[in-house]
Amino acid sequence: MSSFNAFMNRLFAPKRGRSGLAGERDGEDDERREALNERELLTDETGRPMCLPRGKMPTVGDIRRQYQRAPSFASRLPWTEYLPESGCFLLEDGVSLGVVAEVTPAPSEGRSLEALEAVRDQIEAALQDSLPELDTHQWVVQLYTRDDTDPREELNRIRDAIPAELQETEYTKAWLASMEAHFKAISRPDGLFEDDIITQTAWRGQTRRTRLVLYRWASQKNQSKLGERRSRLSPEALLNHVYGKLESKLASAGLPVRRYDGRDFHRWMMPRFNPRPTFSPDDPQRFYDLFDY
Repeated sequence: MSSFNAFMNRLFAPKRGRSGLAGERDGEDDERREALNERELLTDETGRPMCLPRGKMPTVGDIRRQYQRAPSFASRLPWTEYLPESGCFLLEDGVSLGVVAEVTPAPSEGRSLEALEAVRDQIEAALQDSLPELDTHQWVVQLYTRDDTDPREELNRIRDAIPAELQETEYTKAWLASMEAHFKAISRPDGLFEDDIITQTAWRGQTRRTRLVLYRWASQKNQSKLGERRSRLSPEALLNHVYGKLESKLASAGLPVRRYDGRDFHRWMMPRFNPRPTFSPDDPQRFYDLFDY
């Protein structure tokens, strides 16, 4: 305790009453002593300078706020949950709805310019005929294209193509295991190998996917009904009606559409928010498989 007491005496030097000339001399001595104490406080026991805190001392509230969780960007995402009964996604206002689907592009290789222009015109007509034109709270269609390396959908398609009587044979199981290992190897971020002769890129497997998002924000004045007053359709019924028209129009133009459920949407978002997970940075697919929907 002696070192602690000495330190406290340096911080809080005792003061005595003074009067007359003796008080003035004692006051000067006190000033010199305080200056000496300040110099001593700026150094440690070995004489090295000490770091002094800047600004005012933090309060208990300041310390508690430092341990609070920072705001997450997830609170700014526009969707809330998936509604399996209607196949729609509930948006952040708790009333508006949306639909997510995947569009299979029309083949373009080996087709003439006139044929491609005809497909373009059919797509334009499908959008114009399917979406009602409104002055407020218009329908919104968004398209997202991305090269995916997730092999799970391709593996499921291969499994579904095998006849039921052959799915449990030893040969089928061994063949599916080899295909799964091959698909996972070529879907790694760095690919199966580096083509340093022709393409100068990593050789890997990927699938280009185009997602379609259809939604409409509800009116704040009449949130109970998204449709026109004459139709009196519920939000789910109106959205499914508009999406059904758009789906049939695109299919007739040669662009099949597959509607997404909660698992499909989760698998779409997972790589976007976790491109290189800490759990398995060299094998992101392992993380996606472990934390699947």
